[in-house]
Amino acid sequence: MKSFILILLTVAGISASAQQVANVPTDMHPYTSNGFELTGAEYWVFTAEKEFAYPDDVLWGFLGERKNDGTPGQAPELTKVCAVKAYNKLNQFYANPPAGMRKLIDSGKVTKRFFLWTNDYTKASATEEVRPNNLWHWNRGPKDYSLGYWKWESTVTRAGECLIPDDTQIQSRIEEITKILGL
Repeated sequence: MKSFILILLTVAGISASAQQVANVPTDMHPYTSNGFELTGAEYWVFTAEKEFAYPDDVLWGFLGERKNDGTPGQAPELTKVCAVKAYNKLNQFYANPPAGMRKLIDSGKVTKRFFLWTNDYTKASATEEVRPNNLWHWNRGPKDYSLGYWKWESTVTRAGECLIPDDTQIQSRIEEITKILGL
């Protein structure tokens, strides 16, 4: 099966080693660490066949195992590999957060909850706008940083490259929110 997946990835022009596909863990899960919480995960897999429909086309769970209606789903292997990289970097972030993020969390003015989000554009139409990898805040209703989630958003490009939030983006977001909140 893994060989078949690698052949498909190769035919699609996506680079992935057998090791990457073989090492998609099944133990990603919600957890709390060092004052932060990881509460869930979502996968947005774009295809040229049809326009992406939110929330019906979102795959939920740490390995994209269910659809919005609760029926079984299946995030592509390369997408899961990227999610694992993002999950691992988030683990490092929790273990050693930037001082500015620690200050934001300790102020009580921002949420400590995070959500892992992975986009996959490997089969997207050429006109589909690609969302950037980034750390950003979301909440329903008027903006309130103490509610909602930090979105730890990663992107698999059309070429199959996995882009996860980088330190520069993270620091910029922290500085932006610190300034907005006057901290």
